[in-house]
Amino acid sequence: MKPPALLAFAALSLAPAAHAADLSGLWIVSTSFGPTPMVIDCSILQVGVALQGWCEPESAEAVPLTLSGAINQNSASWGYDTTVQGRPVRLTYQGAVSADQTAITGQLAYGTSPPAGLSAVRK
Repeated sequence: MKPPALLAFAALSLAPAAHAADLSGLWIVSTSFGPTPMVIDCSILQVGVALQGWCEPESAEAVPLTLSGAINQNSASWGYDTTVQGRPVRLTYQGAVSADQTAITGQLAYGTSPPAGLSAVRK
């Protein structure tokens, strides 16, 4: 007969674990830089709690920029370095992931400017 502690451990190891949201996929982010509305496509690959991929504003001169970040349960953050009006700046996205994992709401921080609101939807 197996000891009760061993049986309890075996039962716990078979129980489903609480997982963070999976953000892998294409996201369409809506935000603004000052008074200018902006739409940014972000392709995210989640490996464990780490986020990687790229983001690219929907504009003619835009290029994809490599992102990195992390997710903690249903709170996600990622960012990348770019140039805004000729100056280097770090863009940092932070937000809450919806329960159905199809939307994110939060803020976009960039440089010394006040944070802008953001909303993202999974494409």
